[in-house]
Amino acid sequence: MSGAKERAPRDHAEKTIALGTDARALAETQRELARAALELKSFLEASPLARALEHARKHLASHSTGDATLPKAAEWFLDNYYLIRRVARQVEEDLPPGFARRLPLLASGVAKGRPRIDAVARALITSSKLELDLDGLHTFVEAYQEASPLTIAELWALPTMLRTTVLQHLLHFLAELHVPTRERGVLAALRLHAPATPSGPLEALGLDPGVGVERSIRALRLLEAIDWKSFFEKTNRVEAILRGDPTHVYARMDFETCDSYRKVVEALAWATGRNEDEVAGLVVQLAREDVGDERRGHVGHYLIGDGRRALEGQLGYRPSGLDRVRRLLMQRPTLSYLIPIAVLTVVPLSFLGEYLVRLRGLSPLAVAIAMLLAAVPVSVVAVSMLHAVLAHLLPPRTQPKLDFRKGIPIESRTLVAIPTLLGRTQDVERMLRQLELHYLSNPDPMLCFALLTDEPDAAQLPTSRTLVEHAARGIT
Repeated sequence: MSGAKERAPRDHAEKTIALGTDARALAETQRELARAALELKSFLEASPLARALEHARKHLASHSTGDATLPKAAEWFLDNYYLIRRVARQVEEDLPPGFARRLPLLASGVAKGRPRIDAVARALITSSKLELDLDGLHTFVEAYQEASPLTIAELWALPTMLRTTVLQHLLHFLAELHVPTRERGVLAALRLHAPATPSGPLEALGLDPGVGVERSIRALRLLEAIDWKSFFEKTNRVEAILRGDPTHVYARMDFETCDSYRKVVEALAWATGRNEDEVAGLVVQLAREDVGDERRGHVGHYLIGDGRRALEGQLGYRPSGLDRVRRLLMQRPTLSYLIPIAVLTVVPLSFLGEYLVRLRGLSPLAVAIAMLLAAVPVSVVAVSMLHAVLAHLLPPRTQPKLDFRKGIPIESRTLVAIPTLLGRTQDVERMLRQLELHYLSNPDPMLCFALLTDEPDAAQLPTSRTLVEHAARGIT
């Protein structure tokens, strides 16, 4: 028994090492990449997959068979169908067409024309024989990136590709157990693919079908349980480079802020044809040149701040399309707002005036009165139209934030001052209750609250000193 316990960690370590070896070998064969053409319509056809799974469920729920391996496999499948169905829906939602076009394609080899991350996911499943664990995933991805770093888009697509591959294998094992599906050839149609180059057949895992069904479901459970945000941050090369921020602020920021920084790196790399690692490295290099300046020495200054133009200049980036329009709007915000409103208001009123004069023959005074009456509704429509367009062109931007989920550090100790007028004793009691609620709702010792008070100008009210003393006693 003790020998078996000793062999288990050793076997796990050997499997993990083997995964790393397979990943490095795979990366060496997948260095040549290409971009998807603009007209390429890549998508995940998850609907046939979902229909096939549902057909298998109905068959297993209503039929019996003499196959000795099927009852256990059927039990696994039916008991976990809620998970399987949820994963199938998630696959359909997670990779919209616009995102899929950002995935690099393999430019050579048997998988030419397929997204690289699709081939990576398939190879990972094949190497692990569906026995997935978090350590193995980390090892495989990091070993692969030693030879060929994955892009930000690819790492975000990895969970979906893994789920799709596992579901495909699950259907394959069910087919080996003679469980019918509604679609013929469904396994060849359920991948992210270019129209002229559909994904190839699954690689055989050499597993007993019953064991394969069980492992597939266990793999789906693991993929559901993984914190993919944490996985991304630990494996993404851009994240590792940006954490070299000279001010050491980036590593303390919340996920949404870091993600907004990474998206800028991704967008600039895509637009200039550079490697994402190269763009991130240039950002850190520029920040180090201003390391003495607390603001300019932060990588965010060059990604979302005033230093963005300096970064773009070194990359040779030239804004175009909607990006150029947005910048023009932000350079002259007042004119960008007032001129369109004026145009959208004056042009309809001009047509209205011409219509009333030429076709109706109204007098100039009558036309002027009609146009004045129409000016208000026309301007309201103009403002509404402009707001709708601006909301599309200029989405809201959140302010960069630090991550204080684990508590506020002493260097960020904060005092929240609540300004108020204390004119009566009732005001003091009300403000004390509010202050206590804030204090009890925010128990962090580095967060304090205070009342910033003043007295209204009224001779008949209690003196300021009396109210302040009452407030002090209440706080105590």
